[in-house]
Order: sequence, then structure tokens, then C-alpha cells
Amino acid sequence: MLNRRWRAVGMMAVVSGCSPGTASAQDTPHTRAIWVQAGLGVSSANLGGLAAASVAMGRHLISSRASFIASDFEGGEEESFDVALLYGRQLGRGGSFRPSASAGVGYVKCEGCNAGRNASAVGLALSLEAALWPTKLAGIGIHGFGNLNSIGSFAGLALTVHFGRLR
Repeated sequence: MLNRRWRAVGMMAVVSGCSPGTASAQDTPHTRAIWVQAGLGVSSANLGGLAAASVAMGRHLISSRASFIASDFEGGEEESFDVALLYGRQLGRGGSFRPSASAGVGYVKCEGCNAGRNASAVGLALSLEAALWPTKLAGIGIHGFGNLNSIGSFAGLALTVHFGRLR
């Protein structure tokens, strides 16, 4: 008799676990999206900015990014650039608000670092973003970016515009 009860409990668990209400596809924000973005803002040196291209499949996010920081637009004392490939996750459930976090590897070039010398290195590229897409083709966001490396780590925050296709 006890054995029958456990079989019944097991069958109910299997049936409830397979119900349409718990399908994982409903938790993904969307199936596919592709967009480009660019923006300017502030950084650890003074000015900062970035340009990026991203592809999202479900919650997975792959981005390529070029970012910079500078003392001024005329090439002040310190300028750093990075080109990076990042993997991340979209943290929201879709809709018009889309937060994300990413990390990856980036090539960094610093001009005026290390006592005025130019240097380059490989670093850990980081990205945090909160984007609002009022339409399916355009959006705006706040993008925090940085790179941890051996020649001169940097960080910045930029207001970005996004163009692409969300599905």
C-alpha cells in the first residue's frame, strides 16, 4: 500500500513538472534580437564612450565592443581604448526594459600611461547595461563599461542609443 502511494506521488510530480505552465520557453525574454549601439559619457579619465554590436538568443548575449576614455577630445594626457568580445546574460524577462551584464576578453591600448609611455595588454572587459526600447527598432540606455588590465584599468558610464531588431 505504501508503495502505491509513492508511485502516485511520483506520477503527480512528473505530470505537474511537464505541464505547459512551467515551460522554460516562457521564461526567455525573446528568441532572437540583434542591435548596434553608440554613446558618450563620463569615465575615470574624464570623457568616455563606446560603440557595440550585440546578438541575443533567449537570455544569452554576445557582444563586440570598442570603448575609449580620454582626458579630452583633443588627446589629453591619458587615453585608453579597448576592443572586446563579451558574453553575458539578459537579466529581465523581455518587454521594453532590458537590463544585462557581460564579461569577456579585450585588447587594450593606453597612450600616456605608465609615466607617459604607450602600452598595450589583454584585459578583462566588463559591461552593465539598462536599456529601454519604446519601439521594436530603437531604444536608449545607460551603459557602464570597464576593463581590468595590467597597464591601466578604466571604467566609464555612457548614455547610448540603440538601433536594431527585437523579436
